[in-house]
Amino acid sequence: DGSPFTPRQTMANAVRYATVELGDLEAEIARAADRALALETEIFTELTARIAETAAAIDATAAALAQLDVAAASATLALERGYVRPRVDESRHFAIEGGRHPVVERALARSGEAAFVANDCHLESGESDADGAGAPLWLLTGPNMAGKSTFLRQNALIAVLAQAGLFVPATRAHIGTVDRLFSRVRAADDLARGRSAVMVELVETAAILHQGGPR
Repeated sequence: DGSPFTPRQTMANAVRYATVELGDLEAEIARAADRALALETEIFTELTARIAETAAAIDATAAALAQLDVAAASATLALERGYVRPRVDESRHFAIEGGRHPVVERALARSGEAAFVANDCHLESGESDADGAGAPLWLLTGPNMAGKSTFLRQNALIAVLAQAGLFVPATRAHIGTVDRLFSRVRAADDLARGRSAVMVELVETAAILHQGGPR
């Protein structure tokens, strides 16, 4: 009788005991866990409320940082890889001197192979049609792996970069406003729909001619 230990569980070859102090400690630990969860919930609720109150400022800061990031990256490319600021206007000019494909050029530099050979593309407007602009057209031919697809993509990328307000991989660039870009690159059949590789090319080319506009 006077022992601080009270039987708690009887097993086959042992008896477990408890004390008042252990019981109090167990209850305190249980209450502490509940209090901790309640405190975490309270803090989280308060934090989300404060974030919601300053959401506009956070969005504005994030947008400003994003613009700085893009501008800094473009400036770094311009300095390190010889990009230039293009001239972009409302004309129908497309004049690229010393143009390079940014990805292919970088891949060749990393592999240590021959440097990318810069090239020009001049699709200047004439004075032949009703609105005072011509219809410049190039017919590009060559064997497989001659660089035709690279040339097409290179100039498309330069147009996109220029109109995004970024520097471009060239020595000079004058680009009029472009509202659409199309590309019909490489042959691929669609035999499941009864279309040969030539038929696929014709259909895709027809879609480009149908959807393409003055710009």
